[in-house]
Amino acid sequence: NTIYPFFAPFLTKERQQKAIEDMSENGRGLRGRLGTLPSKVDKKKGIFFCAKCVIDDIERYGEPYIHREHHLPAIYYCPHHGEVLNKYPIDYKSFSRGGYIRLDKRIIDSMVLENDNDDSEEFKEIQIQLSKMAYKLLHLPIHSLSLETVFKRYRRLLRENNWIMKNSAVKQEEVLKAFNSKFPNGFLEKFNSNLKGINNWLQNAITNYKRQGIHPFRHLLLWYFFDQDIDSFLAVKEDEGPFGKGPWPCLNVAASHYKELVITDVTISKREKSDVL
Repeated sequence: NTIYPFFAPFLTKERQQKAIEDMSENGRGLRGRLGTLPSKVDKKKGIFFCAKCVIDDIERYGEPYIHREHHLPAIYYCPHHGEVLNKYPIDYKSFSRGGYIRLDKRIIDSMVLENDNDDSEEFKEIQIQLSKMAYKLLHLPIHSLSLETVFKRYRRLLRENNWIMKNSAVKQEEVLKAFNSKFPNGFLEKFNSNLKGINNWLQNAITNYKRQGIHPFRHLLLWYFFDQDIDSFLAVKEDEGPFGKGPWPCLNVAASHYKELVITDVTISKREKSDVL
C-alpha cells in the first residue's frame, strides 16, 4: 500500500533491510536510505488523479480513490489511459496526520481539467512508456530485484552492445554519447537528469553503483535507453565476465591437466608501462 516497491529494486540488499526497519519504526532517515536526497529529480508535491480513472473507479466501486501509480516522482501521465494527471485542489498539508482526504466527484466536476500539457508528441510518448514501467515496478514481488542484480544486468547489456573493454572498463564516452542521442532535446533537462561531462549519475549507475544513491526515475531512463521494459529486463541474465562462468580449462599443452577445468579465478591486468593486456 506504499510506493516503496518503486524504490526497492534500486537499493542494495542491506539498504532494503534497513528501509524496512525504518518504516516499522519512526521513518527518520528513510529518504536518505532510498537514495533520493542527492537527486534533483522532481518530488511532485500534492495529490494527483487521472480523470478517466475517476470515471472507471465510480463505475466499479461507486467511489474514486487515490492511486499509488499517480504519485510516483516525475511521473505525470496515467499508465492506464495515457492521460496527463491533474492536481487535486485540496492541499493535504492542511490536514492533520490522521485527516482523511477523498476524491470528491463534485470538486472534480467543477475543475478545469488538463486534457494535455505543453509536451510534444515525442515527449509524451516517452513519458507514457516510463509511466507504464513505473506501474509495473509497483507490482513486482518486493525484493525480487536488488541493486546488486540490477547492476549485473546493466553490465550484461553493456557487454552485448560492445561498451565494455577487454580490461572490463566501460567505454563511458561512447555510452554517454549514445544515451544523450536516445532522448529528444530538452527531455533530460526537464527532469533534471541531463548529463554534463563524465562524472555524472549515469557513470555511477554503470560503473560504481555504491558511490551514491540514484533515483529510480533515472534507472527507468536507463532501461528506456537499453530498449528494455520490466518483463524484458527481468529476463536479462546477469553478467558473468568476458569468459563466462568458471571454472575454466587449462590451456598449457605441457600440463598433465591440459584442457581440464581447473582454473577457478581469473584476473585481467595491464602490463606495466604498456597498454597490452
